[in-house]
Amino acid sequence: MANLFILQIWLEKFYNNDKSVYWEMGAKSAEYSLTDGPYKVYLKNRDMKFFVTDSFPLIWKNFYTEGNLTSSFNKIDIMISDLPFNHEYFEYVIMGYTEKTLELNGVTDIRYENIKSVDKGDKSIHYIFFIKM
Repeated sequence: MANLFILQIWLEKFYNNDKSVYWEMGAKSAEYSLTDGPYKVYLKNRDMKFFVTDSFPLIWKNFYTEGNLTSSFNKIDIMISDLPFNHEYFEYVIMGYTEKTLELNGVTDIRYENIKSVDKGDKSIHYIFFIKM
């Protein structure tokens, strides 16, 4: 909780409270962790279905001790629930990470639909990513 408080002050002071910075943080995190960092093995075989359904939930558990991320590949359906408290950071960092992961896997046509959002007052997060490979 204290880290989120610090991030909120940082966002307000340096980025005029622009929450899209969290999305960019997620993208940069994916870029590092999946190319040079500890998760580069997950992109090695470029099996998108395996990554989305099996690897991505494991990565969530490595970053966060609470909350649940479930995903399915039919539309790359990402749902995050059971967070101890709601904050836009979780939503935008994870979705930025997801989008960058798709790009790193060679996906060039990415669209998404925001179904549920803590930024809109929902208790859970739900995005569907539509891709063309």
